Amino acid sequence: MESSKANDIKGFRQHARLLWYFFRNYRSSMCGIAGIMFFSGLLESLNLAAIYPILNYGLQLDTDNIQLRFLNNLIEKLPFDNLFLSSCIFLMIITVFSSLFRVFQHFLSNRLIMRVVKNIQNAIFAKYKNADYQFYVQNQQGKMVYAGTVAPLGASHTVFYVIRLMNSIITASMYTVLLIILSWQGMLLVSVIGIFYVLFVKGLITRVVNKSARVVIEQDREKNVILNEFITGIKAIKVFQNKAFWHRKFAEAVDQSVWNNFKVNMGRVIPDTFVKFTFFMVFAAIGIMFSLRNNGNIIIWLPLLGTFATVASRLFPYMNMVGNDIVSISRFMPDTKIVHDLLEENIATLEKGTVEYSNFKEELLFHDVSFRYEGMQNDLLRTVSFSLEKGKTLAIVGPSGSGKSTIISLLFRLYDIREGNISIDGYDIKTLKTESFLSNFGYVGQETFIFNGTIAENIQFGLEGCSQENVIEAAKLANAHEFILETENGYQTIVGDAGMKLSGGQRQRIAIARAMLRKPQILILDEATSSLDNISEKAVQEAINQVSRFTTTLIVAHRLSTVQKADKILVLNQGRIVEQGTHEELLQRKADYFELYTMTER
Repeated sequence: MESSKANDIKGFRQHARLLWYFFRNYRSSMCGIAGIMFFSGLLESLNLAAIYPILNYGLQLDTDNIQLRFLNNLIEKLPFDNLFLSSCIFLMIITVFSSLFRVFQHFLSNRLIMRVVKNIQNAIFAKYKNADYQFYVQNQQGKMVYAGTVAPLGASHTVFYVIRLMNSIITASMYTVLLIILSWQGMLLVSVIGIFYVLFVKGLITRVVNKSARVVIEQDREKNVILNEFITGIKAIKVFQNKAFWHRKFAEAVDQSVWNNFKVNMGRVIPDTFVKFTFFMVFAAIGIMFSLRNNGNIIIWLPLLGTFATVASRLFPYMNMVGNDIVSISRFMPDTKIVHDLLEENIATLEKGTVEYSNFKEELLFHDVSFRYEGMQNDLLRTVSFSLEKGKTLAIVGPSGSGKSTIISLLFRLYDIREGNISIDGYDIKTLKTESFLSNFGYVGQETFIFNGTIAENIQFGLEGCSQENVIEAAKLANAHEFILETENGYQTIVGDAGMKLSGGQRQRIAIARAMLRKPQILILDEATSSLDNISEKAVQEAINQVSRFTTTLIVAHRLSTVQKADKILVLNQGRIVEQGTHEELLQRKADYFELYTMTER
């Protein structure tokens, strides 16, 4: 029992810290809203209390008590002799002000919720935007998508329920004070039931909901991962006919999620039923109490009893709302924690340079570069040295796993090298501002990223200030203009998710056009034709040959047919440069390059 209480206290403190994290920058707004809620609750209480004199004077009773005298002092200030008429007009005036305050309160509350949610979502995207490449390598894509889309929605629900809970507590407190004024004996009965409700019913249910909600969140994240992997690998899954395996994995996650969702939803239904049951039982009990006190003559007490019942009928829904809001906050707290942990995660970042670099002039140099991925014991690259001079074409070839694409990753500073130096025009690339340095490069990879938009939008890829003429010119350089015109709507053709309406060769030529639109000083081609058939490869190779005439080019290739015209070819094997020279020179040596050429061109 003591352990359970300790866990409850610990959980409450954790929840309080999480909520403070999201609201700490909005303290003044929260105080202002709390003040408006207080006055709104006060006016609503007065609104309900104003029913008492209407019932009293409507039944023409000659009641004299402290509650009625207080209200009469307010009502008699109106310029009417008829107390019943004055009571009705007083109620109308209070209702107008109460309604205005309530609308203003909701306006401020919703505006604050909007600000908090907006800032949460922008902060998450900024976190992803500024994260280094290593962050994406180390984390599952499905879980990152969940943390960036679904979890913020859960956090927004938490924000909503916290503000609603604050309003419910303030309003319920006002109604409670009013009930005490009307009948402290009746309020005592309500309080006993309320304490039982909070300590037993709600406490038990909240613990169940907390546990189940954590399982729901975890299983929802797991469903995201499984579904994302299934969609990404659908071709291989269909070919290997193992759809049933993936269905079983997904169904298991769904079963866990549905069962725990059921428990969470039941945790919300039971308190609501309890509150409705309690209201009618209390109302009947108070009626019996008044009847016994007055030997069955309760006419004189009907106005007070009716007012008490009306206030109680408004109080119980707020009590229920307090309980439901606490349960809802518990339900969405796991999502809120995911958002908090993501925003507070100390993601390791590469040291940012400060030097502006705008124009490639002389050479790009790798000097004794060694590198290994995190967690590996052996270097993937070992003392690699080479240079790429302006206007030249350099090719890097080698067997799979030799480190070819790793060189490109290091050049783009997706990772930092362990030893050695990478420089451009004498500047260590670590000292350069990433944006200005990378603006010199165009890149075409093996797997082209095409998003669901028009062909023109995919070529522009977010580049501002370029005209339709610039896009067409880049497409012509990439040998893509003709096939684009043959599509349904030309440059405005929607290409579908991942460019599914385009062939592999067409996607690659769009990628080349995208690179050339930026007028790069250095064009990087990383296995740009390795996944294409011979016809597509020929079309892409023609585009590569055309654009290489206008820019410095670095080609990473597995197919040696794409590098034969390079000014220099580097042969990489097990992380070392074992040969370098022109195509003809390397063939004459009949060493590693000759073996690669013989195998790939056979």
